[in-house]
Amino acid sequence: MNHHNIFIFLFCCFTSASAEIPFISADCQQNEAADILSCDYRWWIKPLASSISIHVGQDTFSISPTPYPYVDAKTMIFFLVDVSDPKRRRVVQKNIEHIRLLLKSAKPHQRFALAGFASQLEILAPPGVSAKTVEESLAKVKANGFSTKLYEHSLSVIELLKKSPEQRKAIFLFSDGLAEDKETSLQQVIEAARAAQIQIYTLGYFKPGKVGNGYYNLEALAKGTGGEFIHSNEKFVLPATFLTKPFQRLDSGGLITYKLDLLKDNGLFGKQSIKLTWHFVNSQKMTEQSSFSLEKSVTITQPQAEEKPTPILEITSEKAVVTKENLESVDEPIIKKQFLIYLISGILIILLIWLSFLLFRRKPVNATISFADSENLSKKMIEGVSAYLRFTTCSGEVYPITVTPVSIGRNAENDIQLDNVTVSAFHAEICYENCRFFIRDTNSTNGVLLDGKQVEYTEIENGSQLEIGEVVIDFVMESP
Repeated sequence: MNHHNIFIFLFCCFTSASAEIPFISADCQQNEAADILSCDYRWWIKPLASSISIHVGQDTFSISPTPYPYVDAKTMIFFLVDVSDPKRRRVVQKNIEHIRLLLKSAKPHQRFALAGFASQLEILAPPGVSAKTVEESLAKVKANGFSTKLYEHSLSVIELLKKSPEQRKAIFLFSDGLAEDKETSLQQVIEAARAAQIQIYTLGYFKPGKVGNGYYNLEALAKGTGGEFIHSNEKFVLPATFLTKPFQRLDSGGLITYKLDLLKDNGLFGKQSIKLTWHFVNSQKMTEQSSFSLEKSVTITQPQAEEKPTPILEITSEKAVVTKENLESVDEPIIKKQFLIYLISGILIILLIWLSFLLFRRKPVNATISFADSENLSKKMIEGVSAYLRFTTCSGEVYPITVTPVSIGRNAENDIQLDNVTVSAFHAEICYENCRFFIRDTNSTNGVLLDGKQVEYTEIENGSQLEIGEVVIDFVMESP
């Protein structure tokens, strides 16, 4: 699956009358496999009302975004506390109290982390833990340092957050804004946060009457990364409006999705430009409508043409024939290959037929045949007709029928004794009535078959085939 990711910060700030128009940041992804463009956007300063439209070529559509948090969306919030001076124990204690208040606003889609920093960075709760875990880890926060590397450790936290899978990430920095870094600058932190799509919310705690560089450092960090700068009063208490809704801006905006197959339907391929426009009402002058736009380039892949199939030879009983349409495109190796395929197929078919013949041909039956003396006064002589039985599955012996009935069975008292386990003791008999021959089943176990069909009593004719158990008998009758 291919994704093209572009994170776009809109830093320009429009003005109308005396009020500023809000900033917007957007993370746009093109999913080429699903032909979808999706943009996760959020406000840097939330407007009173807004609508969104999308411009593709000459067409403009209104879009209804999915509010954040959408399905499977997650937010990472990293609490970073300055513990660099033991004299700030009272401030650090206020930091702990405020973090507890912030955690009361935690929502199911939010994950947390906690760290303290001075000259070293100490991870107290790793990224991805619950609000409860962070609250339990607050007991480890102690003001016991003597120097601070604000920018260096901010960069370290940014590197940690880059490895987290959440859609949105933010650092809540509790500090007085004073930094003793020599190799890392404020601008480096801002640029790293922007590149990693991380907002920094700065919470300033300043000594009464000593607002200086620290104040401006924290303000620059927040404004430069789309976060928010909040400072405490002289008693180190943060505004109640922030403490009750601390993550409101972080959860602003939503998800815009646009199906790119609409471009394909209009025959637009290659690189195409899509323009997203936010329309919002100025907070100071409700009647004035303003807008803010960004353009996103997408790549629309044209479906590949179907390959022409390889010409197929027409095979007759005499030779292989190439049609006129594919005569020029068929080369000699293809002809030889296809000829071999048909030749091998023909040989295999012949072998299968031969094997079937060997498997299913009738095998000789192991049966001993004995004929009794036909001179029996109780039997009826046959005159004017010559008929006989030929035992084809045994030794091929022939029994001439001169008197009837002719009894057949395994018992020695029969006229024809067949010593085979599939033959009953008194299996059947052949009769001659009204110049016609008949076969009768005499309550045998395996029955009597005439030309493959089981019968009880029926006429037999010249060429009929009888099956007495496994013994096959041909009935032959010759007219005078």
